[in-house]
Amino acid sequence: MAAKGLLSDGLGRATKAPEKGSVPIFVPDAGTGAVRGFKLRVTSAGARSWVLDYRFGGRERQITIGSFPDWSAAQAREKAAEYRKAAGSGTDPFSIRDKAKAPTTVNDLAGAYIEEGRATKRPRSLKEDEDILRLHILPPLGKKRLVELTREAIRGLHREIGKTRPVRANRVLAVLRAMLNFAMGEERQWVTANATAGIAKYKEHARQRFLSPAEVARLTDALGAAREKASANALKLLLLTGARRGEVLGATWAQFDLESGVWIKPHTAVKQKKEHRLPLNAAAKALLVQMRTEADKADAERAKKGLAPSPFLFPSATEFQSLANIKRSWNSVCRAAKIGELVPKTFKAKPVLDKDGKPVMKWKSDCRIHDLRHSYASILASRGMSLQIIGALLGHSQISTTQRYAHLLDDTLRAATEAAGAVIESAGKPSAEVVKLKA
Repeated sequence: MAAKGLLSDGLGRATKAPEKGSVPIFVPDAGTGAVRGFKLRVTSAGARSWVLDYRFGGRERQITIGSFPDWSAAQAREKAAEYRKAAGSGTDPFSIRDKAKAPTTVNDLAGAYIEEGRATKRPRSLKEDEDILRLHILPPLGKKRLVELTREAIRGLHREIGKTRPVRANRVLAVLRAMLNFAMGEERQWVTANATAGIAKYKEHARQRFLSPAEVARLTDALGAAREKASANALKLLLLTGARRGEVLGATWAQFDLESGVWIKPHTAVKQKKEHRLPLNAAAKALLVQMRTEADKADAERAKKGLAPSPFLFPSATEFQSLANIKRSWNSVCRAAKIGELVPKTFKAKPVLDKDGKPVMKWKSDCRIHDLRHSYASILASRGMSLQIIGALLGHSQISTTQRYAHLLDDTLRAATEAAGAVIESAGKPSAEVVKLKA
């Protein structure tokens, strides 16, 4: 080890590296002007860096200031003194260092926000955030410095999108709000205020679309006749279970106990982050048994090619991935089931014309795939099931989420109260008319 003394650039170069495989050596700062805990670290590979040992929150900690010679001894000592002073006044030097690495532009912040989301968000939610950033936020705002991301700039973007797509404008505002809350986190503090504060969302009207019994019958027939069997089976399972699209498309065979007729959705696959145990009705179980038989045949063919069986109920053409998009199949099935109507096809808000100058027509369904879940809930309500039971089957964690289906219970409740009224009205009266018979 080099002789003790005030750390300098010369001492940084002169200190010999330890033998290969040995632990790093630390040369402490000493002498007049030294900073307590400031050291030179030298590894067996010859890497040299400046570090500071300090105590914070009752624990001994070590922070790396920078490498040598990128940082001179004087620069590193000055930073070490700053860190030690901060630790003494109740601020962890690590928070100061991380704040110094703060993103400077909206592009930088978006990258950090998405990176954090990879560890905390569901894939579909993360994909939605990425799409909104890519399509709506980063093109107009990405190059702005964070200090230039004002409430006026965000309000202007919200209004511009809201002229034609108010619901989408609200989603853009929500992503910006979440991103700035992330930047304001205690461990980051990259911004001091959330510029979305005070911007009112556009009013949204919740959709109340439920398939009628006649539509359900036509849809079931259309699914049975559909060419794309995998997509048709996925849509039928959605209708039979009320599950979310991502839960069905990402489902694996390991989640199902077909003998007991139970689907156990793991916490990683559901929105409420809690395992959801769903009993399967007979129709859903029969569908899954049929699919399992077909999957066994497909796995046998894969084995002949030296391939492992697919774990997914709905595998895609890509190895070890699940089916991702069934929208085209849904549109085709809705057309066959006459759910929706023909509308003129447009491009850039202008009608598309054929060679004879007539509008090209396309089928537009007034029902979304997610409305299959609503329709499942409406069937339960029409059979007199309580909100608690409906919520349990849908996997809701709060009864307030299920409350949207409360009005569907009206017919059942009306029948019940009519029965009660009839009993009350007949109280004390003969149960049948008494007719005197002639002798």
